[in-house]
Amino acid sequence: SAVAANQPTVYLQWEWLGGWEYFWAIDDIQLAPLPQYERVLISSYVSHAGDGFEFGRIPRTQLPTDFILGAAALNSGANPQTNLVLTVDVMDPGGNPSFSATQTFASVLPGDTATMEELVTLPGSLAEGLYSVDVRVSSDQDVDEGNPDNDTVARAFELDDYLYGLDGIGVSPGTPVLTSTGSNSFGDSTVSLDDGLMLFTFFRISAPTTIYGLEAALATGTVEGGQAVFTIHTYDDINATPEIVSNTLAESGNITVNATDLTNGTLRGAFFQPAQLAAGDYYAAATLYSNTGATHIRILDDNTVPQPGDGSLIYLPIQIGTNVPGVYGNGNAFALRMVLDPTISVGENAELEGMRVFPNPSNGNVTIETGSVKPCQVEVLNLLGEMVVSA
Repeated sequence: SAVAANQPTVYLQWEWLGGWEYFWAIDDIQLAPLPQYERVLISSYVSHAGDGFEFGRIPRTQLPTDFILGAAALNSGANPQTNLVLTVDVMDPGGNPSFSATQTFASVLPGDTATMEELVTLPGSLAEGLYSVDVRVSSDQDVDEGNPDNDTVARAFELDDYLYGLDGIGVSPGTPVLTSTGSNSFGDSTVSLDDGLMLFTFFRISAPTTIYGLEAALATGTVEGGQAVFTIHTYDDINATPEIVSNTLAESGNITVNATDLTNGTLRGAFFQPAQLAAGDYYAAATLYSNTGATHIRILDDNTVPQPGDGSLIYLPIQIGTNVPGVYGNGNAFALRMVLDPTISVGENAELEGMRVFPNPSNGNVTIETGSVKPCQVEVLNLLGEMVVSA
């Protein structure tokens, strides 16, 4: 064609611009006519926290005065797109308009991208519930658009005063993209068990709040009897000394997976003392124990919406292969959620109401009091989930 000066033979050259990939490959090359007019909505951004983090569940106490709405569209056609408009509309739980952003671009040349990112002031009052987000692109060339199916994207987030989570499992529309990580993820021919593996999920606290415990979404492969210890850490502590994880702001006991947890698909645990968090950045963590491989536990990782590299981390407790103990980036949005509900530990067993264990801390001897007249069994487990005393 005239593009190649009507030459009988044309050579195509590809240049690899990657840097960290294991390899790259080209297969099944096909030439196709370039559409005269075609734009593609290639990304959208809905965030209360900024820095690329898009939380699926947000307590209203953690909403700032502004919300970030963004979108990007690529002109993949042969001709310019004129008066191209990017629009992001947020609808409240009742389906009514809540807040929005829009931006117009006079002309977008072939191969160029139009990008919008606006800080929108939130309405004075927002209700709890699911907020749907409609992202779309339009232009003067709507009637000539080659493929209108890629001009819209549906997004969502939930305002939940009792649950705070980076993942969007159960919130994001469409088919979720899920993986999982657990107590049997990193074993190899040298190390078959990695009890003590820690999973971290990032949280941004914008206003002082109290966190009473954590919730984890369980993945396939979790077995009844698997255990987790929930903790909270500051962002700086985890990143300052990644080879050691020791300081905690709050900690639970060993939370054991039971049949009800498997049915519900979640594991919840309360902290010994609620965490009083000031404004700042934190990590919620789950340390996983499998009873030396007998009862593995796995946590879902939501890959539906890309998150920054430090959104979810892991801590390897022992050397596995070439990886020494320490913190590594290995996840997108682990489904570890902060629980702001003070009743998280109430109602587990009515017969144990009024139970006291003292003194705490102890030099080794403790007294257990309970109002129950029925025989009781006491089991003491260490941090590895191993039984120390049974009476």
